[in-house]
Amino acid sequence: SLSMSLLSVNLATMMAIFRKVELAKLVSESALSSLLRQASEGLLDPRLSTTNSSSSKDSSSTLDETVSSQLVRAMNKLAIQSAISCQRNVSLQALMSLQIQYCMSSVNGRHDTQHNTRMSRIATKLFARVIKAEEDSSLAFDESSVDMEAIFCSMEDILVSSNRVLTNEAGDDTVRELMQPCFDVARKLTSSVLKANESRERNFEDLMGIVSDLGIDPEESYLGRTFISVYSEQTGNAFPSNNYVATSGPGSRLTQFKASHQSNTGSVKAISRTSEEEIIAELINKVAKGEGQAEAICQLKKLILEKGLDINPHLTHLSAAFREHIKKQIQRSGVDNTSSSSSSTNEDQR
Repeated sequence: SLSMSLLSVNLATMMAIFRKVELAKLVSESALSSLLRQASEGLLDPRLSTTNSSSSKDSSSTLDETVSSQLVRAMNKLAIQSAISCQRNVSLQALMSLQIQYCMSSVNGRHDTQHNTRMSRIATKLFARVIKAEEDSSLAFDESSVDMEAIFCSMEDILVSSNRVLTNEAGDDTVRELMQPCFDVARKLTSSVLKANESRERNFEDLMGIVSDLGIDPEESYLGRTFISVYSEQTGNAFPSNNYVATSGPGSRLTQFKASHQSNTGSVKAISRTSEEEIIAELINKVAKGEGQAEAICQLKKLILEKGLDINPHLTHLSAAFREHIKKQIQRSGVDNTSSSSSSTNEDQR
């Protein structure tokens, strides 16, 4: 049964936290994800359904319609307030993480598909509210106020995971439909970022520079292809955009840009066979110092997923507790093993 007084106090307390800017900015991605998931579950709780309570004598709800409506409004307000009040990258990353979880659960049949679809719709609506709040800010998607590197890493993650599912379930239209919300949020975010970039009269290549600096190929990665596709739709530019496929080769505009960017800055963190050892050491050192942990964890995960590398040998000099911390961070990002073999694909998708 529901304890109305306790539930009301909890909702009021959390609402007060997220109305306090200083406190909201301290909320972590995992904490926000948990809150948004629980709030979404609450919104779909049959005990709060006025339709069920008024039409079914066997309903477990003991709440009248007025109380149910008040609780639903309170949880809805809390979900929106928490999503728009946290650090922008934290909110967007949390919602992207939830979206892929809901879609994957539907595909894998772990839970009721209809329920997960409804949870996915809530996440999509909250995502749109966060995007709108950022677009209305004075420095929308500006690196000085938003951790764009962390956002780009999460976008690449959700696109890689989603496309892997489609590859494993090739030709299954139902799976494609279940995974579509993941592509939709990535494209919506891409569109908003590009519009903000244009409003500041920045070049498209400036964004690709950030992507490239993260070790994500601006032309061949899913993230890069999505940017090219959306950019083409918005501007009518000749960048190829069909089915996320970009033209490659020495003559392509982005290939020329990458060569120029690498020669001019000398700081592109592209992953190569000759530099993998140094990159791993640098990334682990960043995590240890607390410098750009989200980006470092993202790049470590990419090394594991795309290169099949085992980072365990590079953790031996660390304390047991810190080794466990890094492994948990990587696992929380969606990687269970240090191998990306096909036999463990389903486990990696959890």
